[in-house]
Amino acid sequence: MGRVLAWFHNATAAAEDAGREVELAFSSALAKHHRAQVHAAAEALGHGGLVTASRGFGDERYVSVLCRASEGGALAARQQVRASREQKHKAGWLRTWAAEAGVASLSHDEAVQMVATNALPPQLADLWACKSAEQRSVGVLIAAASRGDLPGLQAALAEAGEAVRLGVYDVDTRRGPLHAAAGAGQVAALEALLVAGAPVDGLDGNKLTALQVARKWEQCDAEGALLRAGAADPEAHRPLGPPAETDRPQWVTDLCPERWGCVHYLGAACAVGGAVVLVFQLSRSRKASNSLR
Repeated sequence: MGRVLAWFHNATAAAEDAGREVELAFSSALAKHHRAQVHAAAEALGHGGLVTASRGFGDERYVSVLCRASEGGALAARQQVRASREQKHKAGWLRTWAAEAGVASLSHDEAVQMVATNALPPQLADLWACKSAEQRSVGVLIAAASRGDLPGLQAALAEAGEAVRLGVYDVDTRRGPLHAAAGAGQVAALEALLVAGAPVDGLDGNKLTALQVARKWEQCDAEGALLRAGAADPEAHRPLGPPAETDRPQWVTDLCPERWGCVHYLGAACAVGGAVVLVFQLSRSRKASNSLR
């Protein structure tokens, strides 16, 4: 590989002087990891004089090497750096959705090139249009659920189709409608979403359930509504009683003089009347009791 690219690098100088543009094209039968090796080798051996370009899509995709000083090489170099952050973000979700739908298996560079050059094949263009519409519907649902806007939420549910039942979340904020309602403590909106078929244990983009979001933001009413709806509670089987010594918070240890050494922090109860009740068990160990006599 290195000798081939070195030969090509030297040969391109003479070709450019003669006004000819040359390109070293590798077969489309080359595996993806071998194409990556070509990119890396050209960058390492070309000393800035070579540029690579991936062309074609799917099974017809191939990699070629060009002289950066040539017209084609300059164009390839510009195409490598012109994708914006938004385009790369779009390309990432295009890859994910294409894989989920079984439409195509795209490499990162292939997806970025498609988006940056506005060259989506018809099947992927249709998929993007469908998913974009779905995302707009989810955004409206999240806004209404967060505000507790029940009329707006009902109207959005009528437009959302299967998005609610499939647990679709917003790819930018990583929130789902049910999670937004739970985090904002909007119980009526939360219950309306559950009635509409939102999966009670569905995950948002942060891999959290609505119950976990409700607990994170200390929304006890939303937490209760989700538990009544059958939400799986990861803390349901947590053993009561003194935790292991290593689990004791430092501030509990600081409260206890060394000779007592036996304060057990049993945990925090749910909010009662706006106050959090902390439960402790105080008892003297035998050793501590003897030292006090």
